[in-house]
Amino acid sequence: MEFKRLDKRKGSGAASIRSRYAYLIHLPDIDYFPETNEKGVRLEGDIVLKDGRTMIPVYLTNPSQEYSYDTQGADDEKTFRVKFTGTHPGTELEALEFSKNLIEESFLILIPSCDKNTPGKLLGQIENPMIFTSTHKAAKDGDKFTFSFEQRIGSEFIYFSYGGIISLPPGGDDPDIPVPPSPGFDPTKWARRDASNIDDDNVLLWREALRIYNEDRILTLGAITATTTTLTLDLHSSGVNSVLMSGVERSKTEGDDFTFAPVSAGKLKYVLLYALPDPQLFHIIEGVEGNEAIYPDLPPGAMLIKAVLISEFGALLEDADAGYKPLAEDPWRNIVINSNAAVNIIVASSPSASFNVLVGAGVTAPKIAAIKTKVKKNTRDGQEITFYNDSDTPVALLAGDYEETLVYTTFPFADNYEIKPRSFAKFKRKENKYHELAGGGSASFPEGAAPGDVLTEGTEGPEWSNRLTTAETAITAINNRTSSVVDKMLHYWDATAGKWLSSGVEWVSAGILKVKSVILTTNTGTALPDELGFDGVNVFFGNTKRKLAFKDEIFEHNVRGKRVEATVSGTYAIDLNAGSHFSLTATTATTISFANMILADETCSISMTVTGELLTMPSWLIRDNYSDDPKVDKKREYTIIIKKGGVSPSGRFNVINM
Repeated sequence: MEFKRLDKRKGSGAASIRSRYAYLIHLPDIDYFPETNEKGVRLEGDIVLKDGRTMIPVYLTNPSQEYSYDTQGADDEKTFRVKFTGTHPGTELEALEFSKNLIEESFLILIPSCDKNTPGKLLGQIENPMIFTSTHKAAKDGDKFTFSFEQRIGSEFIYFSYGGIISLPPGGDDPDIPVPPSPGFDPTKWARRDASNIDDDNVLLWREALRIYNEDRILTLGAITATTTTLTLDLHSSGVNSVLMSGVERSKTEGDDFTFAPVSAGKLKYVLLYALPDPQLFHIIEGVEGNEAIYPDLPPGAMLIKAVLISEFGALLEDADAGYKPLAEDPWRNIVINSNAAVNIIVASSPSASFNVLVGAGVTAPKIAAIKTKVKKNTRDGQEITFYNDSDTPVALLAGDYEETLVYTTFPFADNYEIKPRSFAKFKRKENKYHELAGGGSASFPEGAAPGDVLTEGTEGPEWSNRLTTAETAITAINNRTSSVVDKMLHYWDATAGKWLSSGVEWVSAGILKVKSVILTTNTGTALPDELGFDGVNVFFGNTKRKLAFKDEIFEHNVRGKRVEATVSGTYAIDLNAGSHFSLTATTATTISFANMILADETCSISMTVTGELLTMPSWLIRDNYSDDPKVDKKREYTIIIKKGGVSPSGRFNVINM
């Protein structure tokens, strides 16, 4: 039975003192219960109830309300058991129904505070709720229900402090149920699902925490292309390039062409395409060229459209499409190394923590010295970065010293590392230096190893070995070998002699070999369709393992064949691959056909012994004139000669009744 609330009816019970309500939370109605703070008392969030469920306001006379706890257990195992009681005046039907139907049910009890700055008290826990019981007394001074809620076992908690949302049912005919103040929690630390506790003063703080830096977006935009000196924004296929800025749609019905200065040899710079709410709408701004490209600062109110990295070789559009990407995202940033001098990666307004390293033409020893930043939020320990070496040249990461100036903070690497070609490495900042993460990709290049060495387990632990180099040397010797073997012979490598030797098998032409003899090993498994094999007894051919006949098995006009026995009825196909004599017992009249028919230029003969019902032969088999008429009560001996196979076979047969 569902209860929305329990009120005091006017005139019932004793004279009313100041009205007070306790709020019951039925345990099965709870969808989410918040965690406490580190001290285990204050609940950091709202109690969320299931759809359609609310707290139950229950009127209890103010002087009668009493909540308490007692302490139980040994000195080192103290627990707390909470109890709450209150008197509900009157004998109205709702109170009786409430008592009868909710007896022994589990609740949490909220005692609200009348001070808007003070959270209420919550009694009970999900794991250890308050159990409801009640008593009633009708006396000369009035009728009263005593409602009791008590934990049956002790726990480590006493009362909780709750300042979250209080979910109440509609007031109905009695809209005067007081809604207690809900002071909420610090809006700089948490937000309700509906953001009802986030005021204008805290919006910017939450946008920063959630990395929401720009609410503007592109609506329609044409293709963007760039060269070493130009950037072109084509008109969208709809005929309009448009963006939404501060909730206002701004558009332009023509494309744009921009020019900028080229960069010097070995230098890089960024050119940014952005939008401003002015008649021109779309603009570009150039960064300062250098060994590393740095994002220039955008004008106030600008919306970034595209970042283009310019080098002497061309332009690289950092986004894969023409869509707007806010700076708060973490796109992969391209780092182009165009000289052998060590470069620093500058992290300014760009939040990139993933770097795609490209190596320019002619660079043989690319090096990265450190990460430099002038943004305060980028200087904390714990920040992780990822490198991908998108080149065929190893890239060295150099150990160095931490440095802090008025302009930049420099974070070096803790040790010398090497990023192998086409591989990645991940690092985490600790004590102002970047350390490689375990399992984070390419390992550092250890000392004491030469190119080509491999790490092996030696007698005294891991050690470097030149086995790979030795193997490469041996392969080189093989490739540079000289040989006196006969041409067109298959060769094999003789490790003892250290050279290639003739196998005695001659290559005649494509698919044809000449050998002196073939030794077949026993194959008792599945044969291949065109295999010549030996099953331990017979030499066979094909996956049906047809036996090959030898000279001592061949007699005049006869080759040893196979006998097949079968009981037939209705139809039967004689498989010419299965045997040469068929012993058939026909239980009903049977029509004969042939399977695996011979070719048109082949002939064959078979015999049959038949008992039982009569057989009907194919029309292309003609019975000899001197043949007996088959008798059903006789055993019949058939001789069948197929003179021509193929799709239009012909032949004859003869029957002798025995």
